[in-house]
Amino acid sequence: MTKQMSRESALLRLKEPELSQEETKLEFDYVAKKLNLTSQELWIIFNGKNSDYRSYKNKHWIIKAGASILTFVGIEKRLFR
Repeated sequence: MTKQMSRESALLRLKEPELSQEETKLEFDYVAKKLNLTSQELWIIFNGKNSDYRSYKNKHWIIKAGASILTFVGIEKRLFR
């Protein structure tokens, strides 16, 4: 589209990692330091179980109920999931 890179060269570039292993480790250590964690603690979190908003206390049901009522009345036109 913009003629900056051909599809073939882009696919070849995507096959290669952007950072070397050494650079990746330095970046990982930097993020751990910014989060006040050790690299080992961050690695445990990084490899841990994924979670989403349902894993934490929230008011999603109130928002969903309110959006349903507003949609029924005709005030809200968006689809809320």
